[in-house]
Amino acid sequence: RTPNSYQNMIENLKIYNGLKKSDQKIGAVLNVMNYNYNHLYEIVANIVEQGIVPDYVMIQRIGLYGKACGKEKYAIVKEILETAFKPNLVGTSGGYAALIHGGPFANIAHGCSSLASLKTATNYADYVVTEAGFGADAGAMKFIDILTRDNKFDLCASVLVTTIRALKECGDGELEKGIYNLATHVNNLLLMNSNVIVTINKFDDDSIDDIDFVKNFSKSLGVKCVINEVYQSGGYGALDLAKEIIEIEEKNKINYLYELDDSLYNKIDSYVKDICHAAGFTCSFEVMNKINSFDKYKYPICVAKTQYSLGDKKSLKGDISNHKMVLTDIEVKNGAKLIICYFGNILTMPGLSENPSVKEIKYVDGVISLPR
Repeated sequence: RTPNSYQNMIENLKIYNGLKKSDQKIGAVLNVMNYNYNHLYEIVANIVEQGIVPDYVMIQRIGLYGKACGKEKYAIVKEILETAFKPNLVGTSGGYAALIHGGPFANIAHGCSSLASLKTATNYADYVVTEAGFGADAGAMKFIDILTRDNKFDLCASVLVTTIRALKECGDGELEKGIYNLATHVNNLLLMNSNVIVTINKFDDDSIDDIDFVKNFSKSLGVKCVINEVYQSGGYGALDLAKEIIEIEEKNKINYLYELDDSLYNKIDSYVKDICHAAGFTCSFEVMNKINSFDKYKYPICVAKTQYSLGDKKSLKGDISNHKMVLTDIEVKNGAKLIICYFGNILTMPGLSENPSVKEIKYVDGVISLPR
């Protein structure tokens, strides 16, 4: 995570000198960026949230080049950034159009598709479905809290996707215990917007009793629960869900967790107590000094923490109301206009695990089988 480690990586790989001449522009950019994800994050945040390509002054403020930057290097980056700014139109296996654009991870960044892709899609379709990464404590909260503040979207509804397997995992194998996780995410979404639907991503080994239990529990929370079978049937498996969304008549009401003029401490405290449902947070004297110093920046907060728990530790499951989260660091991103809050031991340079699921994808006699 230190700049030196990334610099050493660049020097050891000798990226630029080893590339073909046609690829040397990209190599120069990689060399300039020093593999520092913090810099990349801020560039992506500008494209995703604000819908702009960072100019030379902004690039300098972000600190992408260090002190020895010349405008000739910015020209190289600008050319690539202008290409990267354009959303990618791809076709799904079902023959539908999809825009893929952005790339920030919701556990460490804002986890939303780009403003350019969303505006492009809404100009061509009556309904646009966009993913907010991970749970309502991550991508969903950041989509509403960060992306919609300055960009007024007509957000019809929030759809919370769950599986029986995931809920049991949250309850150490017991659905009745793991259902607390569903309740928490539903309540988080209801806190931020009024139209919420739960959908169960159904698998062949899900029992009718388990499905009925989740449906009845969702009803007790005041939200509808719709079964989808996209795993087996692709887009056709979500027709019932699509119909449910189209039939929504009430205008969705968006509520923000805090006001931008609130103190930075209160913004962080509100997130910890109202979204993570923890008892509060602790931090070092140094971090508290940063909170006081950064209070002048009236930006939204963007939390970086584990995606495996509502709290700051992967091992925490279920109710964490007696747990105090540990705020380990905080920094201001003036280019992205965000304040990043780091909880627990979070790795900000993500990557695949040693055994990613992609290894288990099989192709036999023209049939693709996915890992369960």
